[in-house]
Amino acid sequence: MPTVLALAVLAGVVDALSPRVLRAQRATFASDPARLVREVVREADTAGVLAAEQRWRPRVRGDRYMTALLDGSLARLRYHSDEATRQYRVAQSDSLSRTGAYAMMGLASVSGQRSQYTEALSLYRRAARRMAQLGDSAGQVEAMLGESMTVLRTAGIEPAKQLFRDAAVLLPAGDAWLRARQRCLLLQVRVRASEVITDSSWQLALNDAKPQGPRVYADCLFAQAQYLDGRGNRQQVGIVLDTLAGVQRRAGLLPGLAATLQWSGMTFIVGGSYLAARSRLRESLDVARQSESRGGEAWAMLNLGQIAQRTGAVGDAGRMLTEARAILLEIGDRTGLAFADKFIAEGMLLRGDLVAADSAFRAMASHSDAVAPTANVEVLLTRADIARREGQLALSGQLLNMADSLASARNYTGNTTNRAYQRGLLALEHGDAATALAIWRALLGVRGMRGPNRFEVESRIAEAEASTGALDAAWRDFSQAQATIDGWRATRTRREDQLAALADRHLDWDLDLGLATLVSHFAVAHRDAEALSIAEWRRVRSREQQALQRGVLAVDGTRVVGVAVRAFDSLAVDPLRISALARARLARTHAVVSYIVGRGGEPTTAFVLTRDTLVSVRMAPIDSLASRIERFSAFLQAGRLMAPLSRELAAALIDPVVRALPSHITRVVLVPDGALHRLPFVALTHPAGGAFIEHYEVAVAPSVEDALGGAVGVPRFQRDGRDAYRAVVVGAPATMPMMPGTTLSWSALPGAREEARQVSGMLRGGELLDGRGATRDRISTRLGAGGQILHIASHAVADPSSFDGSGIVVQATSTHDGLFDLGDFSAQPLPFDLVVFSACASGDGVMLSGQALHGLVSTALDAGARGVLATRWRVDDAAIGPYMDAFYRAQFAGRDVVSSLHAVRTAALHHGASPAIWANLEYFGDPTLQLALQARPASVWGRWSSAVQRWFSRVD
Repeated sequence: MPTVLALAVLAGVVDALSPRVLRAQRATFASDPARLVREVVREADTAGVLAAEQRWRPRVRGDRYMTALLDGSLARLRYHSDEATRQYRVAQSDSLSRTGAYAMMGLASVSGQRSQYTEALSLYRRAARRMAQLGDSAGQVEAMLGESMTVLRTAGIEPAKQLFRDAAVLLPAGDAWLRARQRCLLLQVRVRASEVITDSSWQLALNDAKPQGPRVYADCLFAQAQYLDGRGNRQQVGIVLDTLAGVQRRAGLLPGLAATLQWSGMTFIVGGSYLAARSRLRESLDVARQSESRGGEAWAMLNLGQIAQRTGAVGDAGRMLTEARAILLEIGDRTGLAFADKFIAEGMLLRGDLVAADSAFRAMASHSDAVAPTANVEVLLTRADIARREGQLALSGQLLNMADSLASARNYTGNTTNRAYQRGLLALEHGDAATALAIWRALLGVRGMRGPNRFEVESRIAEAEASTGALDAAWRDFSQAQATIDGWRATRTRREDQLAALADRHLDWDLDLGLATLVSHFAVAHRDAEALSIAEWRRVRSREQQALQRGVLAVDGTRVVGVAVRAFDSLAVDPLRISALARARLARTHAVVSYIVGRGGEPTTAFVLTRDTLVSVRMAPIDSLASRIERFSAFLQAGRLMAPLSRELAAALIDPVVRALPSHITRVVLVPDGALHRLPFVALTHPAGGAFIEHYEVAVAPSVEDALGGAVGVPRFQRDGRDAYRAVVVGAPATMPMMPGTTLSWSALPGAREEARQVSGMLRGGELLDGRGATRDRISTRLGAGGQILHIASHAVADPSSFDGSGIVVQATSTHDGLFDLGDFSAQPLPFDLVVFSACASGDGVMLSGQALHGLVSTALDAGARGVLATRWRVDDAAIGPYMDAFYRAQFAGRDVVSSLHAVRTAALHHGASPAIWANLEYFGDPTLQLALQARPASVWGRWSSAVQRWFSRVD
């Protein structure tokens, strides 16, 4: 019996494979190319393209045009666009049949996939007309759906909705697949139009879509994620996007996956999780390139540029946003253009260029309404904030009213909290603190008001209370704000989530949240200890931001970077603590001068701290001085000390401080803020005449904590009985690598190489890494061991507009480009007492939110160095060598680091050296640092060093 059954089954299989049956199957598919394309796509999505090909190729064998249609579909599913186009054109040549019409639709899909929207629109329209002529209503609807989604990107919402209305009339009643697809795509249009969609409508659409395959189901999930995002349901958005990405990965839907990853990255940006955002966006960029989607590539670049912009790398942001906008303009993506213009305008706003930002937002609003109507609510809200900051309070109120009306008309609830917050700011600007307090206190009860958002509201409540003189209440509420943000950070385990609490503002374009104004209120009331405590709390968190920045925004994501070894004695807002530290740690003849600046006309406050006293001085807003600071520094760099400009800046920033300094002070430790980081204080004119440096020894500290020795670094280097190296000297490479973004090599530095040899030769236990030995791997290996001194004499790159471009030029290898970047410096603790960057502009960097400077200096300090000697601008490699020699010889004589540098600078000034030299060198970090250096016994170059030593004897 089993044998008979087996023979019967075998006979059935043979019969099924007989030429007669295959011919019948081919005839069926030849007469229905729609069925062929749909089932091939579904088979590929569920079982893979190869399985689809093996299943369907025998069924079209012998039919040239159907074979071409199959091969075109398979190539499109593999994202081989050129081959797909070639095969579809073969099939399209059967112009009198439905096969040619479906091939035309395939060509439209390929063009859309490649973001060639103009060509795609033309092909979809031609295909729809041809389907109508052939009486294929399903094919006509399918072409109209493709046209409508392309029109949504290029022309706007209303034309797309009209196409959907026209298609709905033609939709065949029994076509479940097409009906489900039409419903899901229509949902995307309705979401963009900000329509309210009920939960039952979503459930019905998702239930109908899921059985129709992953493509249709993915369309519905994407629409749902967009809808939830517009309603402010961030947590649910993440769940839906993760589900959607899983569906698209399994089915190999790469263009859709690129869009999902981009949207997911955008939601992480909103939450401040920049590492997760960059990871998603980089994957989105890779997937878009793999599927030849230029639109997907541009959208990913837009959001990567947004991250760079929010974290201060305006150069990186500008390059990415400009490139992305050019692609979007070329392909005709009006939706993408609207967002590109929005991000570019936001960059102007972040840089404080309010006039240009307002103009850009107005221009954007004129062409974005059709494609991104809810974006115009954000535009009106932002313009209202700009008007308020410019003092146009009536206009600000009008724009807020317009934003409320537009949001109501479009059922947009995504920024309700932001609009209320802005109304509070406007009320405070009008002097109506009571209304502002009522609005902000009501916001504290809003669901989800926690972490950074709650911190912003509580900070503003403190400012409003301080403006009325209720300083006790203001102190209490600011302390609560500090506890809110620190408590929230304690719950975050990922570094990028911690950065969200420090680097990004959610409700407010003022990245300092008016803290300079709050500090000023306390200082004016002579509550200086509380004022300084608030200022220092903000500054310490800026330092934390710098430490986190490297791990979050490292160029090489495969390396674990961002080791933060620097901590502080306390992060609490404690008004008594700083004065107590000063009494315990500050020398009688030393003073700390700490500045805090604001934006948009906020006052500048300076604090003068000695062992026994703390006083505050109110100064003019930094906005009025910024351009003069830039000019003063430029003249110094050119070797010119402009006396009138020096006196003018000194009158605003130095004279009030000098009047508050006791007469016995000989050393001033400056703690700058904002634009003052780039001001060479040493060259300002003292009220008694002469340069400031002629009256005081000057050092710079990142915070009052550092100035008082409150910062805790890594364990210092200690001898272990072996002949361990106590100094590491890195010289210029033997062959210079290419400069970033160019085909030019860095210039040779013979003077720097000579300086490196001389310094290593004069320091006992010095180890020299230069020439071909100055590679990243050798330097990295040596840095972890630590020592007293790390001296680097080479080219430095301290890009003030980029996180990716800063570092030291070293010997390039087959695996490394020759830039030892910030990630390399922070990849491990840096346990050196003193780091010397004898290189051009090594003290510059990116200005972060919180008004701190992030670059080589901050990276070295946060990785464990106690102090850093760096330069403010370019320096000739041959000219700086003698000054470095004098600097070390002063320490051989027993001076500490600050005194040694002071002797070198004042001697250079008195001997007529250019200010481009003596005002260029700056010391940052622990002002009490003193090294027990030992000179190496005389060597072959002893006569040269003796000559320099004789020169130094004149300095002393």
